[in-house]
Amino acid sequence: MSIYFSRATIETADGILKISGTDTDIIIKAADILYIESFNKTIVIHTAETLYMIKAKISELYETLQQYGFVQIHKSYIVNLHHIKSMKNYIVTLYNGKQLHTSQRRWKHIKAIYNEKNTVCR
Repeated sequence: MSIYFSRATIETADGILKISGTDTDIIIKAADILYIESFNKTIVIHTAETLYMIKAKISELYETLQQYGFVQIHKSYIVNLHHIKSMKNYIVTLYNGKQLHTSQRRWKHIKAIYNEKNTVCR
């Protein structure tokens, strides 16, 4: 299912993302977000069940989600660290099988954060 918001405000608090549109509000748990992509000034929030498309800047969304375990792997992608299965050769593979390319510039930083998360979780 896909839901599109041409105009929306986004708020985050306590691990919850609230998207307020003209006619409706949507609540998404940060933990349910697999990754977020950006293209043509639209961000697409990917969950296991639904795609949420919103006119917004990915940089602003990243600032609010970083504290909930998200990392920006590319100028167009933000990924939830808890959904990463593996990382190899500048590719992040999620548990659902989706593969996302990272930028070479961000690779060391992403690997360090991912390895730190996995060390803490063991």
